[in-house]
Amino acid sequence: MKNLFIATLIILSACQQNSANKTAASAQSSMANFEGIEKLDPLLLEEAELSSNTNSSISTRSNALRLQSSSRLDTTIVVDSNCHSQLVQNLTSIKKQNIGIRSYNSTIDKDTLFDPDFNKQIKEDPCILSVGPKLVMKKRITLQDAELYKQDHIQQIKLPEALLRVSDKENKNENTVIAIIDDGVDFDHQDLFDNTWYNRGETGVDKNGIPKYKNGIDDDRNGYIDDFIGYNFVDQNNNALPYANSNHGTHVAGLAAARSNLIGVSGVHGRAKIMSINVFGNSLYTSNALIENAIRYAADNGADVINLSLGVKKYSRSVEAAIAYANKSNVVVVVAAGNEREKLSKNRFSKYYESPGSLAAFYDGVITVTAIDSSTERFSTYSNFGTDVVEIAAPGSETSSNLTFGIGLLSTIPNNQYARYSGTSMSAPLVAGAASLAISLLKSKGIRPKNSHIKKLLIQSATYNSSLLSRVKGSKALNVQALIKSIKN
Repeated sequence: MKNLFIATLIILSACQQNSANKTAASAQSSMANFEGIEKLDPLLLEEAELSSNTNSSISTRSNALRLQSSSRLDTTIVVDSNCHSQLVQNLTSIKKQNIGIRSYNSTIDKDTLFDPDFNKQIKEDPCILSVGPKLVMKKRITLQDAELYKQDHIQQIKLPEALLRVSDKENKNENTVIAIIDDGVDFDHQDLFDNTWYNRGETGVDKNGIPKYKNGIDDDRNGYIDDFIGYNFVDQNNNALPYANSNHGTHVAGLAAARSNLIGVSGVHGRAKIMSINVFGNSLYTSNALIENAIRYAADNGADVINLSLGVKKYSRSVEAAIAYANKSNVVVVVAAGNEREKLSKNRFSKYYESPGSLAAFYDGVITVTAIDSSTERFSTYSNFGTDVVEIAAPGSETSSNLTFGIGLLSTIPNNQYARYSGTSMSAPLVAGAASLAISLLKSKGIRPKNSHIKKLLIQSATYNSSLLSRVKGSKALNVQALIKSIKN
């Protein structure tokens, strides 16, 4: 894992950076997402019954969940804020209450799930909000080598023309935060160094003269110790930088917000601050519990935009509850549609339902993004689509074909390097960056926009693209020039 020494030097001179935390008052309101439903998810019972009747391991199309012939089943347990019980400890091994709602992975015996006494304990326990299936979430990417150092996608979304309408004063505003929930962001990179988000409550020194980022104390009382640039939910520590050979999050961050500094590449909103939340480590997969905790962390700690270049083909109540929490916290949530060439459904029981992408159909601050090729402006045939769910497209590659992902988009990867990657993973951060830019401009006018207004602006200003007919609602593709014009007028 990358050493934090350089980031430490940054923080000594940047503890004044704006990272005003949102209040955690809305945490209580998120309980409404679990009210009126059975705590023991019927889908979990179905999985248990199905797996008990199979003689071998099976999996969904996206490796969402492996049903095993063993006697135990992987689950996700959601525990209420500031609450602890003996049953919670028995199921999760957690021995104390946490600040904020938390999701935990747990393994439960299948026979226990059908035990009436166990069901009664779950129902009556005041701390347990939900017990549901564990999902395995996947990054939405294909990897390629670096090629020519150019960014055709910047031209395709009309970013240069858009920035001509932004004044020098407006362009210097650093008043928005994009949370990259991924495999970490390399803030030592020359194009990302100045975009680091700092948690003000964990910068400076404590009363004993010890730097707060390493004093082992939760100075800001947000439930996470020393989380000065974000958090690592894989190792449960404050090292939110990427592991060795983990490039996805840094590439995504560069597309959204690489600094325009005459070096390397440019992102859509180069003045946005980047909050790094590591949920993948060095793996292609992660659990929904980590994703859920990361979403709540971002919402509680000042993120204006959350980028989720990940997903899985399966519904999860607890994933929806986390998204609903962010939506209610006025965060714009941008989600990659996925790369399986499938039509997505908003039917929670369909095999083509995407978590969390399909939730864009139900929440007015969530937007799901599919891909087009920047060179041809045509729909990228590797992409998922569906007019019930997908409302905008953005470049995910420069070229592609029915057989290959073609030439990807150029962006940052660790160690001051650059690479071309393709996928809807790349499309989403372009929209996230555009959302951040729009929020920043409105904030500079004294307006704190609703996330629903930002989603509406993104869609209304997008350009009609005939190749998206029957694939994207309204057949719209991102147009940053028109977006900025709509704000300026």
